[in-house]
Amino acid sequence: MSPATTIAQLCVLIFALILPTATTATTAPTYDMDEYWFTPENLFTHTKNRFHDGSVRSGGRHGFWYGQLWGRTVRLQGDPSMSRYDIYVLNGSIFEYWGSFRGNLWDRPDSHAFDNPFRWMNRYMKVHDYMENSLTVRELSNELRKNVSTSTISMRLEILEYLPTFTIPEDDGRGLTFKDVLRIRFWSSYSTDPGKHETYHLAKGFGTVYFVSTDTEEPSGVKTSWV
Repeated sequence: MSPATTIAQLCVLIFALILPTATTATTAPTYDMDEYWFTPENLFTHTKNRFHDGSVRSGGRHGFWYGQLWGRTVRLQGDPSMSRYDIYVLNGSIFEYWGSFRGNLWDRPDSHAFDNPFRWMNRYMKVHDYMENSLTVRELSNELRKNVSTSTISMRLEILEYLPTFTIPEDDGRGLTFKDVLRIRFWSSYSTDPGKHETYHLAKGFGTVYFVSTDTEEPSGVKTSWV
C-alpha cells in the first residue's frame, strides 16, 4: 500500500468521525407556551380539588382574562368572580408573573407583590428549558394591604417532559384524555426549599388540566386539582 493511499484512507476516516450524519442529527421540538399555559379568553374549566387534609370538593371554574392595564398587555388568571387572581404580563417574548391578589375580604389569604417580576416563561421553550431568577416578595395583609413581610427568594420553572396523551389519574376524572401535554414544575423558593414545588400538566388549548403541590403550607391547602 502506497503512502498516498494510506493518507487518503486516513482522511476519509477523520471526516467520517467529525462530520455528523443525517441519521444521527436530532432537533428538540419547540413549543409555543402561549398555547399551553394560557387558555382562550372565553374558555373556562371546571375543577375539583383534593386538599392536604384529605377532603375533596369542587374548585369551581377557572380561566383567564385578557386586556390592557397601565400600557401593558395583561392576563389575569382566576375564577369568574374576579375576586382573586394571579397577574401575568406579556413583555415581548417573555411571560412575566407579577404577583397574586387574594381578595378584599378579611378572611382571605394574604396577597403578594413583587418588586420585580418573575420571568415565568419564554414564548417558545423546549423540554428541559427553565426560567430562574431572584426577586423581592412583599406579603400584603388583607387588612388594608399592610406589608406583613418582605423577603428575597429564588423562583424556578422548568419544562419536564412532553406527553403525546395524558389521562386524568383520578377515579372521578371521567377518563378525560388530552393530547399534546407538557408537564412543567414550579418552585416558589428554589434556593431555600427545593422540596416544595407545584407540578402542572398543560394540555394544548386547555391550559392546566392536572395539578399537584407538595407544599402543605400553601394558603389554599390544595394538594391535587383536576378538570
